[in-house]
Amino acid sequence: MAAKWYYRWFADGVVHDAPVDEEIERIEREIPGVRIDVVPEEGQRLSQMEQQDSYSFELAHIFTGGDSEEDLREKYDRCVAALNLLFDAGAPGARREQHG
Repeated sequence: MAAKWYYRWFADGVVHDAPVDEEIERIEREIPGVRIDVVPEEGQRLSQMEQQDSYSFELAHIFTGGDSEEDLREKYDRCVAALNLLFDAGAPGARREQHG
């Protein structure tokens, strides 16, 4: 089985500590059968990304392959946790939130 997951967030913010290519490659090695494409770049405001919904923002596309729906979901959850995306919520100076 295979799935493409859209890791989304439902509030605006500025991306901090986005994983670099080496970190993404490490996650892909540690979790067999996954590919990760992080959408926003370091320092980017989510609401300024192109081709987004008016109510949510794509943080990553996560592709999983596995033996069952449960296996696919477990791999997705592990990827989200490993990405450890951080961004400041809302206006400049607002609190920093961790997602993953």
